[in-house]
Amino acid sequence: MNATGKLALGISGASAVALLVDACAAPIFSPSCQGGAATDSWDGLGALVDWVEKGNAPQQIIARGTTVFPGRSRPLCPYPQSANYRGTGNPEDAASFVCR
Repeated sequence: MNATGKLALGISGASAVALLVDACAAPIFSPSCQGGAATDSWDGLGALVDWVEKGNAPQQIIARGTTVFPGRSRPLCPYPQSANYRGTGNPEDAASFVCR
């Protein structure tokens, strides 16, 4: 059993577990896990605390660019979903994307 499966045994909301545990598997985030440019600033701990203390499982986590992509934000989506541009809005803003 992988780490996600072990964690999901004790916590409801398997998609939220996948979102928090598998961030490095997400195509938008994997370059930063390997040291490359990415939207590499995100509050996974805050999402986890909100989930545990308030019961609000995250449906997505917003990742923001820092030095390389200042002003860019993207949603990190639970596997197997990915961020898809809605077709309207600022392509640098997470609000212009939907997880599906």
